Amino acid sequence: MLFYLFLLVAYFVLAGFMAYLYPFIYKGKKTVIDGLKFG
Repeated sequence: MLFYLFLLVAYFVLAGFMAYLYPFIYKGKKTVIDGLKFG
């Protein structure tokens, strides 16, 4: 049970991290909202 909770938290952290890096990786008219959609 705790393992699945850890996976869930890790997924959200990774999604947030990707959303934060998205505008930097894909330079252009990208926003954090686009990053969240991507994540």
